[in-house]
Amino acid sequence: MPWDYGAATGIVRKWADKYNINIDMVQVNDYIESINQYTAGVFAATVMTSMNALTIPTASGVDSTALIVGDFSNGNDGVVLKGDKSLADLKGQKVNLVELSVSHYLLARGLPFGIIQFSQALHDRKLLSIAALLQQHDGYPLGATGQPLPPLAELSTLASSSETIELAVCGAHLSGLALNHQLLERGASLLKQTTSASCYHLYALAGGPPARPGLIRDEAQGQAIELEVWRMPSEQLGRFLQGIAQPLGLGKVELADGQWVNSFICEGYAIANAQEITAYGGWRNYLASL
Repeated sequence: MPWDYGAATGIVRKWADKYNINIDMVQVNDYIESINQYTAGVFAATVMTSMNALTIPTASGVDSTALIVGDFSNGNDGVVLKGDKSLADLKGQKVNLVELSVSHYLLARGLPFGIIQFSQALHDRKLLSIAALLQQHDGYPLGATGQPLPPLAELSTLASSSETIELAVCGAHLSGLALNHQLLERGASLLKQTTSASCYHLYALAGGPPARPGLIRDEAQGQAIELEVWRMPSEQLGRFLQGIAQPLGLGKVELADGQWVNSFICEGYAIANAQEITAYGGWRNYLASL
């Protein structure tokens, strides 16, 4: 091994003396185990590929400095098989290796592969449209039928909508809260987190679940309230409005930068028996106080 040779011939000691440091070379007879011991703090440094550096110590939260040797594969990378002549001979056999390691990578490179698509929850239509395009491009048949795929229908998906509307939310539709799924189901995406202008009151309304706040404008004594601004395909707005229960409705709210956007507003009669929670600065802070 290069490092073992360097230690035995004094090359490592010469380099250490130059920088006035101590280096003790230890050979570990298991590559992955040497990385695990480094990750656990047993060794101050170890030798590994950049891929394994990313997937083992870095993924474990170990703050590391990488000294990268600019040497790529010289054709010596490969999968060693015992008694087999090709990767096809591995069919039906059990292969043990470290997930996401270089061994995993090399084996995957030699095997037939597929594509796994990932996206945010409830964005299935976007993924399906991409999969359909890939199938058409590569000329795959219609499953086991062997028949050609039908022509792609004109995609009128949420992802391709060119007209959108900005919508500010301040309550149960905030990211991660009870009604946020109503935005995601309609193809909305988070544009920014901000606050209203300093002229609003926030109230915890009666009723539920889910609990909802009401936003009321008061130019004399209001304050800024936490908001999120979402971008929604315009064609989805009608369906979204149908799900808004009184006393809430859709109107205009002024943001901190002076911009006016569509937002939830509350009818004035609803605050007669509501708890004012303006001092919390937003719905999340109020919920955290309960």
